[in-house]
Amino acid sequence: MPEQPPYLRVADVLRQRIVEHVWEPGDRLPSRAQIGEECGVGENVVRRAQELLISQGVLEGRAGSGTYVAEPRPRVRVVRSSAREQPTGSPYEEASLLGIQKSALVTHIKRTYYSDQGRPVETADIVLPAALCEIVYEVPIGRQ
Repeated sequence: MPEQPPYLRVADVLRQRIVEHVWEPGDRLPSRAQIGEECGVGENVVRRAQELLISQGVLEGRAGSGTYVAEPRPRVRVVRSSAREQPTGSPYEEASLLGIQKSALVTHIKRTYYSDQGRPVETADIVLPAALCEIVYEVPIGRQ
């Protein structure tokens, strides 16, 4: 089995410290240099690990202030259609409207509703921050 990339190992260490209540929501994390020294990696590896956890909603970056443990947000249980959803990064305007960082992961769902006669009658584009939803199960979608 190949060894885990260093940034994922550091992300696991940070996540474990949060789970074990070493750091609580709202706590500021130590500097990247300090975390890097503790984990035996460089600051760029720590930065990449923090960016991953920020995109997952575990941490939040505050410009000029540092990186903090994010407040837990309620997660919505959703059903997704593997035929129609696309996980993507969020464009600037979309990220701004959702109150998330530009690089945060989102799930973009495009739905088309059909009449009994099989004609499309309505479409919907739904964008959910990935950190706020949990995929419960998938429903295969196919046109008749």
